[in-house]
Formats: sequence, C-alpha cells, structure tokens
Amino acid sequence: MGVVCEGVEGARCGKLTATSTRPDDGGWSYIEQSFDPPLDLSWHKGIGFWLHGDGGGGLFKLQIRDPEHATDYYIANDFTEWRYFQVLRPDQPQPEPVDYSRIAQLLFYYNGLPGGKTVTCWVDDIRALAQLDEARIVDPRLTFGGLEVVFPATLTEGERLVYFPGERPYVIPATQGERRLLPDVPDLALTAPGQIIFSAQPPTCAEAEVRLVQDVAEEVQLTGK
Repeated sequence: MGVVCEGVEGARCGKLTATSTRPDDGGWSYIEQSFDPPLDLSWHKGIGFWLHGDGGGGLFKLQIRDPEHATDYYIANDFTEWRYFQVLRPDQPQPEPVDYSRIAQLLFYYNGLPGGKTVTCWVDDIRALAQLDEARIVDPRLTFGGLEVVFPATLTEGERLVYFPGERPYVIPATQGERRLLPDVPDLALTAPGQIIFSAQPPTCAEAEVRLVQDVAEEVQLTGK
C-alpha cells in the first residue's frame, strides 16, 4: 500500500486488510475477539481507540456484543493518518442496546467494501474508558512557503486561537474568562499564492476548524463635481 504504520502507543498495532471480489460496494468482512468469561464493562462511559485509514473507502465498524445483542459504531475510511476516536455509551435508553455487564465479543468489521479493491486500516490502543478523554490540540502551527509559526499552547474543546501578524496571539476561552495571551511569534507573511498548512504536535486527538481572513489593500478613486 505504500504506507508503513507504527502504533501510536507502542511499536505494534493491529492491521486489518480486506479484499472484495464483488462488482459492487456490498462486500464485508470481520475479525473477532471472544471473552470467556464475559467482560464486565458496566462502569465504562465510552470506548477510545486510534485508527489509521488508507483512504480506500468503505466503513470501519466497531461492534460490541453481549451473548444475545450487539451495538455498532461506524467510521468512514476516508483519511490517511492516525486519528483518535471516542465512541460514547448511549445516554441510558431503556433498555440499553447491550448488557454491558456481560460483553462476550469485540468485533472489527469492514462494511461497504469497494468492489474489486483491497483496503487496509490499522487499530491501536483500544480501551474502555471510566472517564471520557478530553479533546485537545497541542502546539498548533501554520506552515507557508517553507516558513513555520508554532503557537505554544494547548487548546481544549471550544477554545479559539486568534493570530494577527504583528500582534501577540491569544486564546479565547470556551465559555467565560479572560483571554490568554501567548508569547510573541514571528509574522507569517502571505507574499505569494501558495498552500497554508495547519498542523499540531502529534498525536492529535481533536478536530479543528480553521478560518483565514486576508485583508487586501484597496484604492478607491474619488471624483468630485
């Protein structure tokens, strides 16, 4: 596949490869791990794991089963890097989809396999969570034309980083509170057309929305009578 993946948390990770010989996108496959005696996960609030796709299409599915029932979590295979996923336990519907005190199997599926194609995903550090992990972005950075500006900050959910060249960057809190000033950083001048890349210190376990506002000098000719 042209991709070599080491685990996020260690030297090894799980690799799941499947090939569909069907002419359509209806193929599927799975592997499973059974637990005897069943696991008691009645204490958990969610499942966290790292997933590396190959962008080849189809859906990665994590399935948890008790002896009679199952609950499924789907992730599209449309990315090509390590991403952290946290799937939440449902908010106590009655009844819950499975008996979490008797988890008998953990299954990894491919659903909707692209016809006539081989796809691969890598999985690492899957675990039940007593407390949900906090999304965060560490040391966000902007790269343009071989120049890089690194903002020494850790952003948590709902926080916003604001940067105007020539001014100190700052972080706006998610709810209330004072803005958090960051140290001065170099100016990143957009001197020519090109690609601006937003990244952060790996591994990144949050999604980010980036907005670029470019002010362009204007000249307006005034005429009078």
